[in-house]
Amino acid sequence: MIFGNKKLNAVVHYICARCKDSSKLGATKLNKTLFYSDLAHYLATGKTLTGTKYKKLQHGPVPSEILTSVSQLESSGKLMTKTADCYGHNKTEYISLQEPDLENLEKDEIDLLAMMIDYVCDNYTASSISELSHDIVWEAASMGEEIPMSAYLASKAGNIEPQDISWADGIVNNA
Repeated sequence: MIFGNKKLNAVVHYICARCKDSSKLGATKLNKTLFYSDLAHYLATGKTLTGTKYKKLQHGPVPSEILTSVSQLESSGKLMTKTADCYGHNKTEYISLQEPDLENLEKDEIDLLAMMIDYVCDNYTASSISELSHDIVWEAASMGEEIPMSAYLASKAGNIEPQDISWADGIVNNA
């Protein structure tokens, strides 16, 4: 039986099952697939897909509950991990042992995940996706610190429209 963050567990299991070639999905790519999926979902809806928080670690934002999730999936017989050599370094690979339960995932969430899995696994190495995630928000955080998704809203310059100026003038003039 799986406890904890059931949505995160379902998403992790889906990512591992969908990426059929386990050599393409190590810990860094799993973490970045989760991060970019959660970020895209947050920017579109105002909430993350998995409900997990992210912290700054050496290779970029990492879900704070990822080790617990993987451990729960392993102990329930849904996932297996193995260590493989990758250019002289140890790499964790993930092998799905069962079809993932998609009951708690909406079709648009599955579509987003599929797109992110393909994007991360097919277009990047672990090093290059890690480097991509070292953006201004990641740089501003201290090592181990939580990185709130809302920080990404402030990280991109937006256009100031005339109605924005009118609204701000109204606030200032009524203060």
